[in-house]
Amino acid sequence: MTIEVDYHFPEGVDPHKQAKVIAVGQTVGTWDAGFAHKEATLRSHLAQK
Repeated sequence: MTIEVDYHFPEGVDPHKQAKVIAVGQTVGTWDAGFAHKEATLRSHLAQK
């Protein structure tokens, strides 16, 4: 299955960097036991509140 999404970013936003942020966010949303060994690496890319 393929899902295609078009994003529109405001001027001044680096689209390549934003795409990586979105990809990491989507990956985090699908974590399960199979990603446990990568959790520290993936978590290091998350923003802190």
